[in-house]
Amino acid sequence: MRIGSKLPQELVDMTIDCLGGHSASLKACSLVSRAWISRSRSCLFETCFITPENVLAFRDLMRSPCCTFIRHIRSIQAERRHGHKNDGCFSEIAPNLRLLENVRSLKLMIINRTNDDVFFLTGFMTAFPNVTHLVITGHLQGGEVSFSQPVPLFEMICLFPSLQSLHIPMISGTLADPPASAVPPPRLHILNLGLHSPPPILAWLRAFGHLPNIRKLVLAGVQQSDIPYICEPIQELGSALHHLEIKKNPLGTRWLSTAVQILELFTSVPFPHLKTLVIRDLSAGTLNSSNELTEAMMRITAPALESLSFTFDLLFCRGKNWTMLDTFLSPAQFPRLRNVMLQPNSPGDYHATFQFLRTALPLLTASGLLALELP
Repeated sequence: MRIGSKLPQELVDMTIDCLGGHSASLKACSLVSRAWISRSRSCLFETCFITPENVLAFRDLMRSPCCTFIRHIRSIQAERRHGHKNDGCFSEIAPNLRLLENVRSLKLMIINRTNDDVFFLTGFMTAFPNVTHLVITGHLQGGEVSFSQPVPLFEMICLFPSLQSLHIPMISGTLADPPASAVPPPRLHILNLGLHSPPPILAWLRAFGHLPNIRKLVLAGVQQSDIPYICEPIQELGSALHHLEIKKNPLGTRWLSTAVQILELFTSVPFPHLKTLVIRDLSAGTLNSSNELTEAMMRITAPALESLSFTFDLLFCRGKNWTMLDTFLSPAQFPRLRNVMLQPNSPGDYHATFQFLRTALPLLTASGLLALELP
């Protein structure tokens, strides 16, 4: 087929990129012509999934002299289950994994049943010095065995010197205190913290004076029991924070009242550089709690705010103090505001809801900044 050679390469690349994760189509494209091979392989092998079930096959492919996909891999998603007969192969292939110099994203699902630091601090974990985005989730300790040695999570994170973004959706297990050598990666500036992770991660960064470097913070599923432990660290975030997002973890309970308490922590210090504020996944709550959340949000000092995204309780929307919110979101208060996105927390009549908001928020409607996002 010669059609591939007659098209501009930019158009070929755009067409192949549109195929996304359709493996069969990408494989077919790679056979069209030489001009289509590289882009097709980049899309096919951009993300590799390594599990105990396929790690042996992955090892053999990596070691094959005919391997052609190494330079195309950008992301690794790995599932490690300590105790599985093949888990040792993860560290065995570490020298081969170091050849993946283009990998920038690593997602780790860990199910661990050991108190051995070797699992966390050697082999596989040391193979990705160029990773900038790290996701860690799972049970760092599990099973029915009790462990005497805590998990060296902070030392493990330090194995990624180029790290810029850290995402921990959920962790469980006892964590070891960070040693003096566990200095946070210098370019780390994005935190996405889920269930159980905000208190230890924020305390670690605070101990090393790194909190002023954080520009984006996402808190998902903070529990009321976490509030006392994150209060002081949050006081040190104001100077550099550009993006703040607070959202509910699916496992969270009484989240609405907890969200009010979280926002209250952010009202005690100014955030001169905060550009984006997102409050997501509001659970249905009482009318008073819903209004308290809105009022707490309006006490945040953020003169540079450009975008506000807020999920509201559709059931109680007519009971909110919309007039106060409408006045608060004025150009005098936020001269740089460019977008206000409101989203009901449950499906409803889109046109009726939008019309209600346009009536309830006349000043915001007149500014042209109001938008409604479907759940």
